[in-house]
Amino acid sequence: MGLNKKEYFRRKISSFLIDTSEQNPLKCTIIVGEDEAFGLSTLQMPTICEIFQIPGEGIIYYKLEGTPDFEEIETLTVFDLIEIYKYLKKL
Repeated sequence: MGLNKKEYFRRKISSFLIDTSEQNPLKCTIIVGEDEAFGLSTLQMPTICEIFQIPGEGIIYYKLEGTPDFEEIETLTVFDLIEIYKYLKKL
């Protein structure tokens, strides 16, 4: 049995974050929520501004612009994970 799509993209994203940590997150601008944002412009959509993974554990966290706390990547949709992957692939 293969990986589900969400786990597949989570692992792909993890490979780009190998040198990150809570003290050294990757600064970024990744718009998320497009699959659920009917009628909103991209300026109104949530944007990930920092992302990192815990070294050795592979747990990935992200922070949205304007929010104080990091959240686990598991809270995002497959569509959002694909957007993160496409962004990281271009770096």
